[in-house]
Amino acid sequence: IRDHCVTGVQTCALPIYTGLGRIGVMPRDVGAVCDALGAGPLELEGVFSHLASGEVPGEPSVDRQRVEFERIVAALADRGLRPPLRHLANS
Repeated sequence: IRDHCVTGVQTCALPIYTGLGRIGVMPRDVGAVCDALGAGPLELEGVFSHLASGEVPGEPSVDRQRVEFERIVAALADRGLRPPLRHLANS
């Protein structure tokens, strides 16, 4: 990561896979990614994920994805990472 940054601190957003399959770091890999972030001049500004079926009222996958996203945000906080931007939305 360090080799790809210009001088100074750069901000980044971390996409988390919670079920859509389009983008994101797998939850099991978040710890390794956080370690890599700590090794470079990057500041975690945001964390996000996409809902697979947020437009469907009562869709059970929405709650599962929300719970997983909240679990990851809590795990980040446990590592001292509290990005100010956090969003989980349908596209």
